Amino acid sequence: MDSIPTSNITIAQRSSWQVMRDVIAALFVRELKTRFGTSRMGYFWALAEPMAHILVFSGMFTLIGRQLISGVDIPLIVMTGIMPYLYFSRLVTGLSNGIQSNTALLVYRQVQPIDPLLTRFLIDLATYWVSLVVLLILFAWLGFNVVPHDPLSFIAVNVVVSLLGFGIALSLCSALLYWSDTPKLLGMFMRPMFFMSGIFFTTAMVPTKYWVFLDWNPMLHLIELNRIAFFESYHTAFPNWTYPVVVALLANALGLMLYRVNRDKFVAND
Repeated sequence: MDSIPTSNITIAQRSSWQVMRDVIAALFVRELKTRFGTSRMGYFWALAEPMAHILVFSGMFTLIGRQLISGVDIPLIVMTGIMPYLYFSRLVTGLSNGIQSNTALLVYRQVQPIDPLLTRFLIDLATYWVSLVVLLILFAWLGFNVVPHDPLSFIAVNVVVSLLGFGIALSLCSALLYWSDTPKLLGMFMRPMFFMSGIFFTTAMVPTKYWVFLDWNPMLHLIELNRIAFFESYHTAFPNWTYPVVVALLANALGLMLYRVNRDKFVAND
């Protein structure tokens, strides 16, 4: 009796990058549903916060009789300050507990501790740019000039903001392993930073002798660089690229080092 040949079955092995891609894609959908819900109004609130800030601060300047700063309309000055700051704030506060709030998922071998963090980062990044584009379209409809003067510098500023927020958040994830009150300390730091990051003022409005008290804040540098890139008429000698870029790179280096050291503890913390 002739033997029946047995066919060889080859099982395709996925690389670690393919596994990470699939995990992040699944977590992306899960996080979207958690954050915005099934209602379309959930996406509206991503626009409501910056719009409310723009209206409030623009109204305050209108009440004191000021319509322009360095030849730029007040709503645009506020927008170029509040948008990158809110984006940075969401990255730092939302990503800092991104690993700890998803520890239940780490029981699955495919899910690495950094995967939920990268998922939240991508969602915040997409939300920021969609919200920014919608706001720019709205301002253009109202008659404002919303075309950036230097688009490449404008994009570069936002890249540095992204790196800065991610690096700080990644470092805070490790800090949270050892100190549960880390979010409280972060909140105490973020509140004064809101008022010192140039959201509703510019360094051109501050006497140069007081710049030394503001120079430590990388977000103030980035927001001023954002305005310089956006408006042709806006000029100030305060900001420089070197400081925020170095801080962002150091924050990421520290965050990745701490993640590497504490990677097993993230899983054991489940």
